[in-house]
Amino acid sequence: MVSYSRWLGGQENGQASAQKLVSQLNEMQTWSSDHLDLQVVYQSQITETTTDIEKCMTATMNGCPNHLGCPLHASYLGSSPGLEYWEMECKRTHVQVSSWLKDHLPAAHANVVLVDFFSRYYGPSSPLQNGTRVFDIMMRKNREIGGLSSCLTQPLTPADWMGQLADCASQPLPMNGLTIAGAHDAATYILYNNSKRVAQVFVTSICSKSAMLCDLLTSVSKTWVASFATTQSNSFESLLLDGARYLDWRLLPVLSKTKHIATKSDAIAITNTSQIQISFSHNFVLLDFALEAGLQQVKDFMVAHPAEVVFLYLSHFAGDGVYDEDTMELLLPYFNHFLSMTVRSILGDMIIQNCGGSSSFSSLPTMQEIHQQRNARGGVFLLYDPKTNANLTLPCPPGFESECPMDLFWNAGGFS
Repeated sequence: MVSYSRWLGGQENGQASAQKLVSQLNEMQTWSSDHLDLQVVYQSQITETTTDIEKCMTATMNGCPNHLGCPLHASYLGSSPGLEYWEMECKRTHVQVSSWLKDHLPAAHANVVLVDFFSRYYGPSSPLQNGTRVFDIMMRKNREIGGLSSCLTQPLTPADWMGQLADCASQPLPMNGLTIAGAHDAATYILYNNSKRVAQVFVTSICSKSAMLCDLLTSVSKTWVASFATTQSNSFESLLLDGARYLDWRLLPVLSKTKHIATKSDAIAITNTSQIQISFSHNFVLLDFALEAGLQQVKDFMVAHPAEVVFLYLSHFAGDGVYDEDTMELLLPYFNHFLSMTVRSILGDMIIQNCGGSSSFSSLPTMQEIHQQRNARGGVFLLYDPKTNANLTLPCPPGFESECPMDLFWNAGGFS
């Protein structure tokens, strides 16, 4: 097992609370100290409840400033993302999380914090917190881990910071020890950068029966859905250029013909992998964004910055109540086959493989070990969330078992 992902909702007494989020971060730090073999990932976003929405809209939310920004939130819908209400200055949490990062990381293997609106708050152009950018705080900690010699006299640059560390570090740089900020629900930037925005909103009683009616419903509601389902505002390549190295990718199998989810009868009728594709999603919201397009962005970044290491966390294959257990069991072999073929086709030897062998690793390597074995190149870790496949055996369609090799993926246990 390589990665343990834990969702921290920051909720207390039915309301979002930045203080509760910091308390949860502290609890996870204690937990991680007893699990030193894991890379621990904190999903540190605050999740609002219906009550929060009501209180924000009426300017009665605890901690909400007394101005018109919150009551007029509805007027912003369609023009800016609105999932996290600190965007509307109702509930700011990034200050608290940034302060926690500064005081506590790097902790014992508790190294990745997934955040919303990464580039805005954690990238090199982010606002100063107590006179320091969060990116600079993280890089200062990483320099300490590596025991950097005087050969690195300039600040680490966001696009090449891992390679720069490896070139100068006098101590091992463990992948589960470096301080890394990642992008939560990274693909949702497409909601404000794509004309179709939302390909399908899953309303089971409608979408499972009529694709046409589902498209109509989506067309009517897509502006509201976009505002509440967006957690990033920059492309994958932009996030990586801004210093993110861990991307939270949520994937769903869809039918090739309709680009919609499959019913159980559809799943039973599938006989070959060409009948499905994989698209990005935000749990129950399917994005008009194919896996191939996302992988190409990562490849483009790696070609330009070959010494870097990127983690892709692949999860939520069944969505959030989108696929029931029986339907997903039917789809999973074809999903695995499509996923395996696609990542190999696009990323090729950029993939850092698992399970031993001359070009792979049997345990999570250090940065230096990766560079030594890969001719000074970094690569891409594919972290496969095994919720729907507990043993990570990667079942493939009959006759294609050898084409779903386990060594492409690292087991990303835990929950999110």
